[in-house]
Amino acid sequence: MTNTANNRFNVSISVLLVVAIGGLVSLAAGAVLILSVYANFKNTSELVVESAEAFMENLEDDVTQYLLPAQNLVDYLVKQAANGNFDPSIKQEAVLVLSGALAAAPQISNIAIWQPDGRELLLQRGEDQKLVFESEDNLNAQDLKSFLARVRDGRKTVWNQPFRVGRNTLITVVAPLHRGEQYLGVAGAAISLRQLSALVESLSKAYGTTGFILYGKDHLLAHARLPELPVDKLSRDNPLHRVDALDDPVVRNFLDQPVEFTPESKAFVARDFFVGGRPYVVLTRNFEEFGAVPWILGQYSPRSDWDTQIRRLDRSVMGGVALLILAILAAVFLARSIAAPVRSTAAAALKVGALDLEQIERLPPSRITELNNQAMAFNQMLDGLSWFQTYVPRQLVRRLVRKSDQISIESRERELTVMFTDIIGFTAMSETKTPTAIADMLNRHFEILYQCIEAEGGTLDKYIGDAVMAFWGAPEDQPDHAARACRAALAAKTALEEMAPEQRVKIAIHTGPLIVGNIGAVGRMNYTVIGDTVNTCSRIEKLAGELDAGEAAIMLISDATAAQIGNGFQLEGAGDFQLKGRANPVTVYRLMDQNSPDQSI
Repeated sequence: MTNTANNRFNVSISVLLVVAIGGLVSLAAGAVLILSVYANFKNTSELVVESAEAFMENLEDDVTQYLLPAQNLVDYLVKQAANGNFDPSIKQEAVLVLSGALAAAPQISNIAIWQPDGRELLLQRGEDQKLVFESEDNLNAQDLKSFLARVRDGRKTVWNQPFRVGRNTLITVVAPLHRGEQYLGVAGAAISLRQLSALVESLSKAYGTTGFILYGKDHLLAHARLPELPVDKLSRDNPLHRVDALDDPVVRNFLDQPVEFTPESKAFVARDFFVGGRPYVVLTRNFEEFGAVPWILGQYSPRSDWDTQIRRLDRSVMGGVALLILAILAAVFLARSIAAPVRSTAAAALKVGALDLEQIERLPPSRITELNNQAMAFNQMLDGLSWFQTYVPRQLVRRLVRKSDQISIESRERELTVMFTDIIGFTAMSETKTPTAIADMLNRHFEILYQCIEAEGGTLDKYIGDAVMAFWGAPEDQPDHAARACRAALAAKTALEEMAPEQRVKIAIHTGPLIVGNIGAVGRMNYTVIGDTVNTCSRIEKLAGELDAGEAAIMLISDATAAQIGNGFQLEGAGDFQLKGRANPVTVYRLMDQNSPDQSI
């Protein structure tokens, strides 16, 4: 009745949010519109310049980071040779070292070692990305020997001018190899222009521009369309395409245009001109890190892209502060109405996840309709879960929640320890009791066993009449599962003697391989164990009746369990028995007590 009466005063959260946020946004939009008419940006040009500077610096950094692995690789070979860890004259060792180095740097297409007499060991990446090894004599190549002599005399790592090898134009870095004063040859690494163009193309897509790299002012190093140009006119003496060959009028003509702007940082120069009746902005900077001939890094985009950025900056700067203040006020208002019940619900939900239902308080009603409905639904869920947890192994569910992976519940074979218990003389005892008394006795008996099993981290699998089946070792890994089961059995004996002395019990424990996991139908699934180990344990429990000497608890364990628990418990041999379904006899022990730490050493 209370909830029904309160509905007359409840406010829909949708209406509340529309009125609060919609009204404030409308107010903010109107203020922004008015301010935009009269306001004047003084820092627009600085923002555009900073954006352009950051872009060009990022472009240079990306290209540098792409090329530096080749130089680092050559420097690595130089150090390895100097330390005596690499001998290029040993072909097998050279191939092994070069293969490992090339596999670690996918942008490098070739690695070569030239020995002092001109012999070449070349490892290159094929079109299918497989490494191909080649060896060439070159004993009569005078131009190569002159080149190697210059590198040797320079005694430092240098970037060469691009050169043509086969159908590829390469950018190379070389360095002489020395061990002390002994000259071992020259190491070189190369990156193809196709790979460099692929990098520029990917950066262009990422930044939304068209990028390019020139070698000097007349030749093309990288462009998205470079791989499309014909290569029949390229040669060792003419390894690069001229810019005129590129079907890109912006790149072909930008150097003929005057510089419109250069920032104080000199990070780039900007040109603004028309191509085909459309305005473009071209940003370029010289790049002198990789060879004697400077490169020109550049990118261009339509002028409208920059206009859009300026308009976006206008709106964001002028309206940002006002919208922020209003948003804070709105957040405070809404937070006062929503935060408290939401926090309560979240805290309660966390406890639900841990199945700590006893620690959860029912949620109070709210004047916000959706939150009130949420509280009602949550309280109904608590009622349902309270019934639910009565019929499922609560601790098992908690363990599976903590494991939080599908593998934990998939059926698989593991070594576990199984326990069976049974009340001695239950049939005769039940004949003298009413059904209610029998139920009360069993509930008290099962509660004692449940507490003892749970205390040792076991899983109570099922009740079978007056019997209990439990296991240890799953779903959580328990290396001492056999010892846990034995401790649980001793604890159950003690507890039953204190709280139900009229009840005598048989307990059997056996260790072995079992299938554990979810077993059953889709609509009715049990997390349980199956296998011969279960059958054997059940038959050991039946055997306990034949060994009844009148004690309060007859506790038998198999030799497999005894082997697991070591000297931690007092055992008494009961003999070897031929169990049904077993080809060999099973040695059985009576579990008497647990040794103290001093006794078990």
